[in-house]
Amino acid sequence: MAERMINRLPAHLAKDDDPESLRFADALSRQFRLDEHEWQVVIRAATTLDELVKLEDAAADAPATVKGSMGQTVANPLFAEIRAHRSTFNTLMKSLRLPTELQELEAVRTAEKGRMTVSERGIHAARARHGF
Repeated sequence: MAERMINRLPAHLAKDDDPESLRFADALSRQFRLDEHEWQVVIRAATTLDELVKLEDAAADAPATVKGSMGQTVANPLFAEIRAHRSTFNTLMKSLRLPTELQELEAVRTAEKGRMTVSERGIHAARARHGF
């Protein structure tokens, strides 16, 4: 969509105490034209990012091990949650299929070689942009 979607952030992301998600969503809305479905993925990713920041802050002061339910020493569950949130964030970002600078540069280089027709260059650039 042509409009910037940052003004359509849910209230829980637009709060002043959550600047990471706001900067993240703002950067994506400035750089890419997102449709409604992509914007919903960005919102989910921003929420995951906020949760990840909070978990990492908590883990910074937490011990690496804690007592388990039977008194045994176990890894702090915060680390598993951090790993899960990172994985979720990465999965959401991959689902957007945002082009990387390297993909766009390669599309331009290939197109500049002149070995393709105009249509082929357009198809190649679109595939690079959308990860096909």
